[in-house]
Amino acid sequence: MMNNALLKMSPGYFIKRRMQNLMLTMYTFQKWRKDHVKARHQRIIKIIHLFSACLWGGATASMTLIQCLFQPENTAELHASSALAMYIELYLVVPSAFGCLLSGFAYAALTNFGFFKFKWILFKWIVNIGYLVFGFIWYMPWLENLVSYSETVSAKGIAETLIVYLMRISMDVFQILVVFIIVCVSVLKPWGRTTR
Repeated sequence: MMNNALLKMSPGYFIKRRMQNLMLTMYTFQKWRKDHVKARHQRIIKIIHLFSACLWGGATASMTLIQCLFQPENTAELHASSALAMYIELYLVVPSAFGCLLSGFAYAALTNFGFFKFKWILFKWIVNIGYLVFGFIWYMPWLENLVSYSETVSAKGIAETLIVYLMRISMDVFQILVVFIIVCVSVLKPWGRTTR
């Protein structure tokens, strides 16, 4: 009889229950743990969060400046600029974005800000996770393909890479705008509390 009741439940029911359990666990963890965190530890988490945000913004700005100020004239220069963009993305941008995500998680769990109490925090979660997912699914493979393409392009093919070059500049400018918007939302806190 129990199996028949399980078969009649929709798949959405199980997803809904899992999400409710996850939210309850996060809410319980937040309520239980924040009283035990000292102000000094909160400042340390905030310093790590701000340092990660500064590193993220600086790395995206440096990628954009490299693309805007350096225009390759031969295949070696194209390969060097593409490889440099990939290394900055891989070793600076991604770790700093993850640093913001993890320190934001700790800050939300251990302070009164919470995970979903304020709309501006929810917006930051969505943008940060979306940025990382977009970067891993599309942008990083595209940069890797661009590096391998720059190794095989001929000297006559440099002019044909102008569209790819402009696309790379636009992606770097987009990254700067995302970081700028997140910083503005963090400082201005434009939206109020979420409704429960």
